Amino acid sequence: MNCKKCKSDCNKAGTKDGKQWYKCKNEDCKYEFWEGSVIRNSSAKVGMSLGEFKAKYDTEFIVKERLGKAMSGLSRNLIYEKADIVKLAGLPASYPGFKDTLDSYDDHQGRTSSKTFYAHPDTIKELKELAKLM
Repeated sequence: MNCKKCKSDCNKAGTKDGKQWYKCKNEDCKYEFWEGSVIRNSSAKVGMSLGEFKAKYDTEFIVKERLGKAMSGLSRNLIYEKADIVKLAGLPASYPGFKDTLDSYDDHQGRTSSKTFYAHPDTIKELKELAKLM
């Protein structure tokens, strides 16, 4: 379920009279609502928080956040190609700052003579020790 106010993910917070109660995960929002409830115009939010601004317009913040989540979620014993990382991050490879930020994860990458692969740092370390990657 997405927040009715800021569209972020929500947690289930309980039930009452057969209706589900939700609470926004966004630290800057924390909006709470019942399943099926609607935001009234009188309580409509004006402006946006710094966090909302960064998440929407700050390309450096967006790249670091998305790639950070993708890289920290890499499974051990799985090897990923760049296209996989792009898909996991949910950003195009041409997104401003994407290449530089991806290159900064040197402990998550290893190379063959012609290709770069990405993996959990322990997996990369093991493959380098076995001389399968440089």
